Amino acid sequence: MYGYRSETITRLTSSIALGGLLCFGIVLFLIASTIVLSLISIYIPNHSEEGYGEHYQIKAILLKALYQNISSTLQNGTIVDSVILSNLCASTYRNHGEKNFLGCFANNFYTFDAYNTSTTSRRRRRLADASLYEIGEINLYYSNSCPSRNHKSIDTIFTKFNNCIQRRLIACDHFKNSDSQSTDWTSSSGHVSQTILTSNHNSYQYIIVEKLYGLSLSTAIPLADSLKLPSTMKTDLKLSCQYKGSLPQEEINAILSSQTISTTESPSSTYFS
Repeated sequence: MYGYRSETITRLTSSIALGGLLCFGIVLFLIASTIVLSLISIYIPNHSEEGYGEHYQIKAILLKALYQNISSTLQNGTIVDSVILSNLCASTYRNHGEKNFLGCFANNFYTFDAYNTSTTSRRRRRLADASLYEIGEINLYYSNSCPSRNHKSIDTIFTKFNNCIQRRLIACDHFKNSDSQSTDWTSSSGHVSQTILTSNHNSYQYIIVEKLYGLSLSTAIPLADSLKLPSTMKTDLKLSCQYKGSLPQEEINAILSSQTISTTESPSSTYFS
């Protein structure tokens, strides 16, 4: 009887010890897992972390503006209040349903008279039919960033990016080059005013734009030849959208809020000396 009790106690003690070791092992495993996960978050940057957004760029886009209240030529003019274009761009891009899109920054926009090749046709046109073409750079900003390995700017083909960046590049290219009809940037805002610095930089022209259309590449590229645009503009017009990298949200907000340009100043020229 005594031997049986001793054997039972020994077995019970062994079970308790084994259970304790098992629990201790589980605790150690959880601690080790926590340490490993914390090290991963430290040494592998995550672009989706809070506080970062992303920058995409359309190097050149061609727009057609229908305007009134002016009869003089606006060839090689500079749009000095491009914040209006930025707002129209942002409104139009949001209508595409792109998630986490924050805003646009329109930069270095120039005007080309649609009738610059014919003085006679310019005299005969009715003011209601007056039009010009505007070309410049569009920067698109997102409020969050896609997962990646670093925060550096990357200029390479989008097939090397992850699916998130690829999707945004495709959306950007579709915005620049719609497969359907021309995109009306003023569909929700109605007419807008623009201030244009003339090519000789000695006067300003104020126009009321009734309609502003984004032109697809199939229309824009042949038109660039007929408008006699600089070769650098033609090259930029053919480029696909570029992923420029992630930026701190504070920097993006500063960029978007700095778009008020005085009508007494001209943006630095990219295409004209």
